[in-house]
Amino acid sequence: NNQLFYVRDDGRIHAIYETTEDNWADHWLSSTAPTMKFGEETSIGYDVVTENSNEIFYVAYNQRIYRLYYNGTGWSYSSTNSSAKVRRDSELHYGAYGQLFYVDEVNQKIHALYKSGSNWVYSWLNGSSPKVKPGSGFTVIPELNNKIFYIADNNRIYEMYWSNGWKYSITNPSAYVRDDSKLKYGANGQLFYIDLNGIMHAMYKNGSSWTYTWLNGKAPKVKIGAGFELLPEQNNTIYYTDVEGNIIKLYYDWNQEWVFEKIYISQSNSGGAKEYHNLVKAENNLFYVGDSDSKVHRMQYIYEFPFTASSTTTGKSNNWNLRYTDGADVAYKFYIDKPSTIYATTASPQTTIQRSKIELFDINKNSLKYKYIGSPTSDIHLVKYLNKGYYYIVVDGYDQGKFKLSVKENFLKKPLNLAFEDGSKEDVNHTAFDDIRVFPNPANSIINIALPTYKSYVIRLFSIEGGTIKEFKYDGINVEIKCSDLNNGFYIIQAISDEKIYQKKILIAK
Repeated sequence: NNQLFYVRDDGRIHAIYETTEDNWADHWLSSTAPTMKFGEETSIGYDVVTENSNEIFYVAYNQRIYRLYYNGTGWSYSSTNSSAKVRRDSELHYGAYGQLFYVDEVNQKIHALYKSGSNWVYSWLNGSSPKVKPGSGFTVIPELNNKIFYIADNNRIYEMYWSNGWKYSITNPSAYVRDDSKLKYGANGQLFYIDLNGIMHAMYKNGSSWTYTWLNGKAPKVKIGAGFELLPEQNNTIYYTDVEGNIIKLYYDWNQEWVFEKIYISQSNSGGAKEYHNLVKAENNLFYVGDSDSKVHRMQYIYEFPFTASSTTTGKSNNWNLRYTDGADVAYKFYIDKPSTIYATTASPQTTIQRSKIELFDINKNSLKYKYIGSPTSDIHLVKYLNKGYYYIVVDGYDQGKFKLSVKENFLKKPLNLAFEDGSKEDVNHTAFDDIRVFPNPANSIINIALPTYKSYVIRLFSIEGGTIKEFKYDGINVEIKCSDLNNGFYIIQAISDEKIYQKKILIAK
């Protein structure tokens, strides 16, 4: 029901939800339920089971697990098992078969709590398994029979799995994990974590062994205690908070490299994102806690444009609708907290139509600035002094235009269908799409190849040593190769047209 749950400084779980655009209501769930606060400390463990009408399990001040549930008219609570004592820094994860996993206080090991008839029963998974590192995270994969990855007290990642009893094994003994790191399991069997140097890493199974690598060694380090948010459905895109309080987006781009983008500047009225507070991605919203005010803030992607814009060029009427479907028109909302000058630069789109535009609108959708340019190879620049308030910025390129847009200001909202640089450049030059895209990478059973134009190609798949594995002719723009019969490892894909040879490296990891 589009509710965002959080623990307030009173130690109670609250829900906030949007009543009208940008207006949010806040309420606690139960004024009588035990709080999560113990003195100056607050337990961190709670999990929301959305498929059970937002049923919530949480660790109270007495280190016991309680259940919050909606009874039809209001929120009620109940205890589980009073003998199951949870470590105060433990996460809670609700898995398959109604099992709830946690780290116990006494043995420092992962336990399961589940309903047996009318009673709650708990037990450890494996008494011989290494202890869980204090302050560290673990993750449960329900679709893999509740397989668990956790950080042990030696700063290594261990795997726990069911096979006629709970078994455990170390992943890669050379992969060291930072004490405060969370673990997130993504698409293509990749496990993401923060290493001792504060850099995002990925680990994946390569045959019978585990391989690990950093994503981008130049990316800003992750802030202590801040965690990260992983989006498997977006090819394992990651959001995290860096040491300066900026929110960083780390994603796998068309050039098959992990690139980063600074999407939130800390010199804002909220002071950036706060340490020891998670980021939460929910549909087209990104929520974070402000460093200076400790309040929940939101950035929102705009999928559907809020209005139809109309503009007039010199001596010529030019009415146009903002569209998302063709990829050419983009708009987003931003906020100026004091009178400022905005600088925006966008490259002209990849199109033969000799028109491109960039425009500003106030919150009432009145046009403030219109820029017309007659060449698709030139950049469009906009400089505008604005008073405090909300504004929309719009670029329109006509017919499948591809933009890279750079704007210097404190933006609250930004669209999905733009390609951004890593934040190190103020002006971004447009580069025509003349390459192949191979995804997912790593691949498991299917390799997809997106070709630059519709024409005839020879498609070749090589081993890393150069031996030809598959070769065939193809007419089109999208092709699929089955790779379920291939061994794990690196391979080379070529697409050969009458004008050019395109080549990419891909990893098969099952």
